[in-house]
Amino acid sequence: VDEQQIPVEEQENPSGNCRAADLRRAREKCEAVLRAPAWAQCASRIDLTPFLVGCTNTLCELGGLHHALCDALQAFGAACQSQGLKPPLWRNSSFCPLECPAYSSYTNCLPSCSPSCWDLDDRCEGAKVPSACAEGCICQPGYVLNEDKCVPRSQCGCKD
Repeated sequence: VDEQQIPVEEQENPSGNCRAADLRRAREKCEAVLRAPAWAQCASRIDLTPFLVGCTNTLCELGGLHHALCDALQAFGAACQSQGLKPPLWRNSSFCPLECPAYSSYTNCLPSCSPSCWDLDDRCEGAKVPSACAEGCICQPGYVLNEDKCVPRSQCGCKD
């Protein structure tokens, strides 16, 4: 059966574990984050229904745990990126933080070829803009990747 044809209310709470009032609160929280103006470009191209239903069910069943909202936004952001759109910078230090290693910071659009100790000459210059974005951590200016850590360019050793 096509989920699009089933009313949203019937898709929600398939396990029956949530009370109506809890389900309503969960749906309001999910709608508030997924329908935020910052996501308007993505929402205009992607059907929000499966993301709202998944977020609502998970949030309600887990008793309102914050990570359910983060998971829903991460999935919606990935769907947005797969359509060639750039989602907003939605993570920060207090809302759904992505833990980045030292000397790096969060970005919602990683370059397809990040500077590393193995590519100090920037030979992948033409690949700097990916066809589809992906979120992650990027080294701060003056630092490059070396075995999943950001190190000063000066600490890169010799290449074979």
